[in-house]
Amino acid sequence: MLMVVFGAGASFDSDPTRPARGNASAEEFRPPLADQLFDNRPLFAEIMRRFPACLPIVPYLRYRKSQTVEQALEALQNEAEGHRARFSQLAAIRWYLRVTLALCTDQWLSDSRGILNHKTLFDQIEQHGRPQQGVCIVTFNYDLLIERGLESIRVAMKELADYTGNKPYKLFKLHGSVNWVRAVTVQDEGLPPWVMGDDAGINILIERAADLAVSDTYVLDRSIPSDSVIRQIDPRNVKYPAIAIPVENKRDFECPADHLTVLESCIPTVTKILSIGWRATEKPFLEMLKNGLNYKPKILAVAQDREHASQTIANIAKAGVPLDMQQATASGHTFSQFVVTREAAGFLQQ
Repeated sequence: MLMVVFGAGASFDSDPTRPARGNASAEEFRPPLADQLFDNRPLFAEIMRRFPACLPIVPYLRYRKSQTVEQALEALQNEAEGHRARFSQLAAIRWYLRVTLALCTDQWLSDSRGILNHKTLFDQIEQHGRPQQGVCIVTFNYDLLIERGLESIRVAMKELADYTGNKPYKLFKLHGSVNWVRAVTVQDEGLPPWVMGDDAGINILIERAADLAVSDTYVLDRSIPSDSVIRQIDPRNVKYPAIAIPVENKRDFECPADHLTVLESCIPTVTKILSIGWRATEKPFLEMLKNGLNYKPKILAVAQDREHASQTIANIAKAGVPLDMQQATASGHTFSQFVVTREAAGFLQQ
């Protein structure tokens, strides 16, 4: 089985007509890298203002010195115990991430007129017959660019079951998705009887985040991408973004339990790993690979340059994941260059 792992770098460099170079991070709607999630872009600032509970911790996330954004968020999350305001601030971050990534990537894809590196890569995977052995796609991105790419080869995710159903392509979104929500039971009796699906209602929920019981029931929200963030059926049973706070040592994934069961069954059959824009710092997933692989897979890593691609391979090996290091390749191409030059052909054919 072929495993394709997409990190934030894949979304960042997803349009070959607008390659990631120079001051690309300053572009208004370019999907951000992890360390750019809280940049002072006009769109980002406006969405932060909509969920004001997050504003006190934004400086910690922008001015991190040597910390990554994951490390900064992990430190804040560790402070939540005994600090009620932190629950609300981190809940606001979840809504911020959901709205930001939904609107940002929807506009990015609209501006590209549908041209997307993911579509080209999946076309190459189809061309070289890899679906016959199965394709396991793993991502830590919240956006819907992979889903849009799969639609080009007639693979649609219309229900949650479609993500891991009996088809050649299985998609595992381990940190959640902008179009996934979880049911919430409001335990605070002081909550107004009707919490409407607008910013005012959401901010009431954010304020009472420590009193919310978030269920393990995931629901696909077809209103995303949309500027309307929440849809309700029962005013006492609202929906909560199925978005993980990005931290390095998170113990629980933000996805349905049955998705993890299917992923665990796929890992032993993986013989090749294609990494696109992934830094390989998510320790729980690396632990899954370490414990689950039956083979030493070949690996091809694609990043912003060969140095960063080599670092991805080194991070995977350092985590104890067994790799065929004699056939480990660090590409010197960006994602855009990688698909245009058809560099994947030899790797997919072997």
